Amino acid sequence: MAQENLPAATTAAAAAATAAAAAVAAAAATDAATTTTLLLLSVQDTLESLCELYSLLKEEDMFTAVWLKRARLPEVSLALTYEQHGFFEQAQLAYEQVKASFCSVSE
Repeated sequence: MAQENLPAATTAAAAAATAAAAAVAAAAATDAATTTTLLLLSVQDTLESLCELYSLLKEEDMFTAVWLKRARLPEVSLALTYEQHGFFEQAQLAYEQVKASFCSVSE
C-alpha cells in the first residue's frame, strides 16, 4: 500500500471506531430490554466496521477472520477457509452450494 493512502485509511479507521463507540454508549444509556437489542446490533455494527477497516488496510487474513465470526452457516466458513488457503475452485463450489441451498429454502 502506498504511503499517501495511509492517512485516508487511518481516518476511516478512526471514524469506524468512533461509530462503534457511539453505538455502545447509546446502548448503555437505555433500559434493559432495549439495551440487549442495541448491544446485539452494536456487535453487528462493530463487526461491519472491522470488515471495512481491514478491507481498507488490505488485511485479508483479518478480514476473513471477522467474516468467519459473522458466518452463520458452516458451509460459508468452509468456503472462506478454502478461499483463504488459495483453493479458489473449491471455494467457488462451496459458495455456489450455499447459494443453491439458500435459494431452495427461500422458495
